[in-house]
Amino acid sequence: MFLLSCLQQCACARVCVDEIENEYGSYRSVDCGHDYMSHLHDLARRYLGDEIVLFTTDGNSLDVLKCGTTNDTYATVDFGPTSGAQDCCCVHEMKA
Repeated sequence: MFLLSCLQQCACARVCVDEIENEYGSYRSVDCGHDYMSHLHDLARRYLGDEIVLFTTDGNSLDVLKCGTTNDTYATVDFGPTSGAQDCCCVHEMKA
């Protein structure tokens, strides 16, 4: 991550984002791996700073989102050929 912080060009950008984990919630362990996700969050903050927006991407179910997110990080969802954007909207509505 240190190399990334040296190369990031956020000074001129309006928004700079970094995905700290992809689909981790889909491969969750018994404890959901919150220590792992917190560690990734802390590493990103240490090397990339507080100005960057952090996010994770997981499937569109509440169980997957529960295990694939961490504090101070936006959770995003993706979907495949058998589900559509309307399924993701339902997850957002259920979580709200």
